[in-house]
Amino acid sequence: MNGTLESFASFLALPDQDKRDVFEAAASRIDTLPSYVEKDLWVCLVLEALYNRLPDGHPRLFFKGGTSLSKACGLIRRFSEDIDLVVSRDDLGFAGASDPTVSAGLSKNKREALFDQLGVACSEYVLGDLATELATLMNHTVEGCRVSPDEDDNDRQTLLIEYPTQYRSSEGAYVAPRVKIEAGARSALDPTLDCAVTPLVADELHDWSLEVGSIRVIAPERTYW
Repeated sequence: MNGTLESFASFLALPDQDKRDVFEAAASRIDTLPSYVEKDLWVCLVLEALYNRLPDGHPRLFFKGGTSLSKACGLIRRFSEDIDLVVSRDDLGFAGASDPTVSAGLSKNKREALFDQLGVACSEYVLGDLATELATLMNHTVEGCRVSPDEDDNDRQTLLIEYPTQYRSSEGAYVAPRVKIEAGARSALDPTLDCAVTPLVADELHDWSLEVGSIRVIAPERTYW
């Protein structure tokens, strides 16, 4: 196999029954549902797109939250579902005196105004350039993906990536066939570390290149603060 994204694409191009066989073998090995294993693969694929396939010029993205503690750090046992991201404030144009989280001497009104402006900038990036690039990357990888804003997020900083599933709601416990990217720009960014993740099916696919590296993760000690 070539690169990681190409390996994901090659696997997803297999006949449906072959994919189901792999998902079900992994599910049996770790005692979970095949639909969970399928979603875990899609979480890893989205992380590959976010950290290794976006073109130069995109703001830096930092992975945080429960899925990062589980997939990237191995500190908790949790099903991979949502991807929580912090968008670099510096890269959105809010460095130094424009950063409402660190600037000393700001009045309350000025700080609140900067936070509002930061939220707008983050929303415009997530629903604009990021959504557009992800839609292109995902649909070049496999047909049938849909990237859309989460209309339930009043801050308009969340994307939903719907994927073609092998498991419908009539087949046991239902897992929504979508990966949610919940972004924001207000959280602390230090300390960070570089991590890698692999999908649960990696043990069934020994000869496939499925490790996703170069993921910038908010360090666990920061998540627990």
